[in-house]
Amino acid sequence: MEATITGYDEELNGTFTDSRGLVVSIPGALKGETIRYHLEHVSPHQNKAWGRCTELLKPSPQRIKSPCRYSWPSCGACSGCPLMHMNRPLQRTLKYHYVLDCLNSAGIRHIRKFPYHEAPSQLRYRNRTDLVFAEIRGRRMLGSYMPRSHKLIQTRVCMILRPPLNQVIAHIVDTANTRAIPAFATTQQPDGALRYVSLFANAEGKVIVDLVCKSAGGSKPSWLDAFAADLGSFAPVEGVSWSINDSPNNAIRTNPSTTLWGKSRIPENHNDVRSLFTAAGFTQLNTDVAAQIYKTAQSWFEQRPQVVWDLYCGVGAFGRTMRPTRLLFGAEFNGPAIEVAQKLAISDPWKSRFEVVDLESNWPNDWEFPDVILVDPPRKGLSRAVIQKLAQMHAPIVYMSCNPATFAPNVAALSGKYILDKLEAFDMMPQTKHVELLGLLRHI
Repeated sequence: MEATITGYDEELNGTFTDSRGLVVSIPGALKGETIRYHLEHVSPHQNKAWGRCTELLKPSPQRIKSPCRYSWPSCGACSGCPLMHMNRPLQRTLKYHYVLDCLNSAGIRHIRKFPYHEAPSQLRYRNRTDLVFAEIRGRRMLGSYMPRSHKLIQTRVCMILRPPLNQVIAHIVDTANTRAIPAFATTQQPDGALRYVSLFANAEGKVIVDLVCKSAGGSKPSWLDAFAADLGSFAPVEGVSWSINDSPNNAIRTNPSTTLWGKSRIPENHNDVRSLFTAAGFTQLNTDVAAQIYKTAQSWFEQRPQVVWDLYCGVGAFGRTMRPTRLLFGAEFNGPAIEVAQKLAISDPWKSRFEVVDLESNWPNDWEFPDVILVDPPRKGLSRAVIQKLAQMHAPIVYMSCNPATFAPNVAALSGKYILDKLEAFDMMPQTKHVELLGLLRHI
């Protein structure tokens, strides 16, 4: 069948309405293009359907040749960069309007324009990755799942990763094949198996590796130490850690990691603030853009705040870049991250107090009243309980969000007490639909 693409859905797939009134989404198709397509699925619940482009009859002038031959849906089957076939102006326009749509849907209509900051690099920016380890036809490999499937596609060279990560991935695969490291499967594996590999690379080109393993009957697999030592012999690798995951589901990490070889953390700088990161912990995936966001937040205040609260603080980089004159309080549910924050804060000229706190159920009632509150929640956004607590505060709130679809309703929920005074968008992850927001909410 033939169709002309007339718009985009929330995933930035091309869309059109067919003769039955179904809104059909076609991954990889651009507005204005004429295509032939094959219908693959019709929703039994909504007026939606999904198809696959089989022939491009009239291409858009905004289409470019993807620089990666593995990228889905234009070249290969890797879905990590689904916008690689779009030129930069189109990616920018779609992300900009996606933010506006989210604001409008939440009833926030006083923000019509905002600065949009391009990433310094469109490729080779990502500092961290999680990969699946598998054995297929006798060959070990690292990779990720194809779209809407559990079929693995091998990661050979990923163009958005920092180059040392690609080098270490190749070394891990070669070493795993040489040592015949067992890959996770549903069958019995008495000596354990390797399930996932996480890697982090800093700006200096140093890499740390975390191995997630099925245990050997609850114990460390006998092959693990020698495997870690082999990985550590490769120059970029600074440390190797591991954790047990015996769960039957697809969760990557179910237990804390323990260092096997070398260092447990390596440094990374955001402007003039030094942090330490593990391969297993949360990081802002684009260090350069994260540093730009932190600097922007700092510039919004003419004077340095005396007291700063950093909620969902991780290792404390956001709060420390605000450089309070007296006190910095940080809350985070991840214990190892708080340990790092406490260690780094020792050399700061202000006093810091970082605590393991589950903000969903506990609120820091004994902290000194803040001049600025920073929040950087996970993709699901702020919970109702946290919003209720914030609504009782009076200090300005700086909200950093990786998800406009939760940022907007969170801001709307605070509208009785706060107004969104500033908003800026940052292209944290080029070639994907993700856009990072930084908002300043002032008390009314």
